[in-house]
Amino acid sequence: MGKGLRRVLLTVWILAGILAGWQSIQKSRVPLDSLLGFCMDRDGKTIAGWYDGNDTIIARTDKSGVAEGTYRYRTVKGSRMYTVRGMASGENYTYVLRDRKNAYTGELLAQELVVLDFNSHFRKEKKVFELTPEENMTYGWLNATGDTITLISTDKNQTKAVRSSYEFGAVLDDTLSLKNTRTYPLKTGEGVYKAMGNSTNLVYISDSGKVYFADEEQVYEVFPARTLETLMYPNFIAYAESGYVYLGEHESGDISRLNLSDGTQETLLNGSSPFGGSSVYTPRDIVSISMSGLNNFTALVKNGQDSSFHFLVCQDGSGTVLNSFRYGVAAFLWSVLRQWLVYAGISLLAVLALGVLISGIRGGHTIMERLLSATIPLLAVTMVLFGYISFRYYGTAIDENYSKQVMDEGNMLAALFGQESLQEIEYPYDYASEAYQYLSQQLATRELYTRVLYYESGAIYVGVDRNSPCFYPGEILMNLPAEELYRKAALTGESVMGTIEDQNGKRMVCITPVGGLSGETVYLLETGLYTANIAAYTATYIKDFVMVSVAFLLIVLVMLMVLFYRILAPIGEIKREMQLFADGDRSIRIRSTSEDELTGITQVFNKMADDINVQIVNLERMSEIYYHFVPPSMIGLLGQDNLASMTLGSSVKGSFAIMNVRMYPEESLPIDKKEALMNRFFNTVNRFAKQSDIITIVDDANLQSMLLICREGADAAAAAALTILARIDADNQLYDRDGQMNVMFVADQTEVYFGICGDEERYIPVVLAPEFEKLLEHGEFLRGMGSRFLMTESVSEKLQSRDQYAKRYIGRLRAEELDLGLYDMYDEKGAEEVRVMKQSQHAFDKAMELYEKGFYYEAKNLYARVLRENPGDMAAKYYIFRCEALQDREQ
Repeated sequence: MGKGLRRVLLTVWILAGILAGWQSIQKSRVPLDSLLGFCMDRDGKTIAGWYDGNDTIIARTDKSGVAEGTYRYRTVKGSRMYTVRGMASGENYTYVLRDRKNAYTGELLAQELVVLDFNSHFRKEKKVFELTPEENMTYGWLNATGDTITLISTDKNQTKAVRSSYEFGAVLDDTLSLKNTRTYPLKTGEGVYKAMGNSTNLVYISDSGKVYFADEEQVYEVFPARTLETLMYPNFIAYAESGYVYLGEHESGDISRLNLSDGTQETLLNGSSPFGGSSVYTPRDIVSISMSGLNNFTALVKNGQDSSFHFLVCQDGSGTVLNSFRYGVAAFLWSVLRQWLVYAGISLLAVLALGVLISGIRGGHTIMERLLSATIPLLAVTMVLFGYISFRYYGTAIDENYSKQVMDEGNMLAALFGQESLQEIEYPYDYASEAYQYLSQQLATRELYTRVLYYESGAIYVGVDRNSPCFYPGEILMNLPAEELYRKAALTGESVMGTIEDQNGKRMVCITPVGGLSGETVYLLETGLYTANIAAYTATYIKDFVMVSVAFLLIVLVMLMVLFYRILAPIGEIKREMQLFADGDRSIRIRSTSEDELTGITQVFNKMADDINVQIVNLERMSEIYYHFVPPSMIGLLGQDNLASMTLGSSVKGSFAIMNVRMYPEESLPIDKKEALMNRFFNTVNRFAKQSDIITIVDDANLQSMLLICREGADAAAAAALTILARIDADNQLYDRDGQMNVMFVADQTEVYFGICGDEERYIPVVLAPEFEKLLEHGEFLRGMGSRFLMTESVSEKLQSRDQYAKRYIGRLRAEELDLGLYDMYDEKGAEEVRVMKQSQHAFDKAMELYEKGFYYEAKNLYARVLRENPGDMAAKYYIFRCEALQDREQ
């Protein structure tokens, strides 16, 4: 992995850690508005359950609401859904009774008893038992005393109850041993809301709001649901002692001690008095409670000001009010780590995939590898993006379809039942009426989950629900988000769509109001569809899409391999011929009989063999006004920052690539045209020299000669000269004969002195290059070569990429204290001229070799051959005359 990718990955990991920490902070607080259940533990602690995303959490919390230990399991696994039916705390373990249901229909499949050990520092799950009740029986309630676990089940019609007592770990460490089983009769038609054992008997609250006491032979009513004048129904019952239970009456809020033998009551706490050490809450605020005595309990209470739920935890009369639960430090850190690992893993895979893609593209040994490395990942990413976008639209369509199904079901039920039939079940004494039974049966047979509630005088009550008693407040469902949906539907009179997640699972629901005017009763029909149906539908779509995508990618991969092979096969032949060209066979030209893009490639190669395109660099922005006279590059060469820091005598010495460019205007030009020509010449040279960081020095008062100091070396000098010549050629095409710039470049690598001379009033940049000046003295000879760009052998040897240029050796200049080899750089010529010169260069080079060895006759013949191929070759003409003169001298 490259350094850049590692830095990107490190940055992403840091951001992932920040995001994971922020999300964990947001999720560290658990509101009390949607609990699945709770029970009191020892020492003021509480066992509670709630949903956390896709998981169900069972936790033990301390008095301050901090979770000391948590047990997490997936709520929906495939087609199975797990819901909490009850929980209890024993001497050493916590027990959870949960239902295993069909995730799509809510049908009960099996029941399980989960044994949890919150004292364990690691695995909290001790054992999971699958329960096997008697035929047609269903466990509904769970109690624990010491090491004894009591499970109470009822038959389908709730006419019989079975109480089974077990011991966990009595025989072996992880076994469940049956102690005894008792069977009790139930009051026919009344149902069971809450049940518990008392000594060897059974006490339960019926769905109609009565308390019944049953032994193994008979059942007795010990608390009436109402009198003719006052509505009375129990909110909770709790074990007090053998033959007695604590009873909380909802309407008055009183907590009393109920004698199970004769039904007499002793009021222990008035419903309007503070309790549990709290001055804010009274027994009337209790929604649900788990207690062992008046001074030891955990109660879910409702705040009268903001309608939120709070926990009142009381131990030995000392109470603590909790408005939320919080995960412990260990759970918080684990949540951060887990979330960070997910993000880090995804980012690592993404960076690795990017690295493989880049490596495949850059480092592939063959074009085939590079093409496949580039196309396949891009196709995969395209398929993922297409799938994501399609899924978003498809998911929206699925939601809308299911929403319509749920809403249509609600409208149908509203039309089927009507306000009159719903009014017949408004009060508990009509619980066993034909209207209630009919509605209950009808709702139970619907494909969707359905129930009836009603809104009256600002409160919500249960109407018909297979899991809750009639006429009880909706608060017993312990779900404020659902209550908000009910209120919205009741107050607006319109159907409301939403999602409810409670003890029965997560559902998409529609709340349909029926009847009711301002101040009157509004009946609310809830129709719901388990979201697992939507998830399964979308999962099928994703699965099918993935399979199709994989098959598509495999097919495309095979097709691309075949296609790339057919396209790239001719490249091998092209490579072979290009290698011959690179080895020196300049006559090689690639022929192609195809009509595809490879034809263009061969044409480009053939053209490149004859011509090298000249790149024209962009103009550099004009410097500030005071740099018009002394350019910044000149100041920089002297090691200064600005004009003010320059002093008389500032200088620099060294070996530089230096060029002279001279313009040769027509002598007969008028002054005005010559001035315009000189301005164009200076502007062109100066502008492009600045772009190459070349220092320009005017070498002639009439601007016809300029010196160029190339700090970047010979390659920069060659590139700049070629660029300037190309620009001049382009400009010349815009002017007539009088406006043509005829220039010549001479380049050398030599010792240069550059400094500031003059006096205190005037600074003048001076360039001293003695050897170069001697070379320029032979201007007539240099110009006679017919080249616009001549360089000495010292410059040619300094070129880093000498093979990129079209140049040729044209002899040596020998004079007093001067002996220099010269090269003609003819890249600046037109494409046709370059082609012709390249064709004749081999002969020219051979002629030069013969000339320097003294074989003038043979050299002259080769020069003549070159001149026949290229009549404009001035160097060939010059050497023909030289060969003739030298031959005459020898004779």
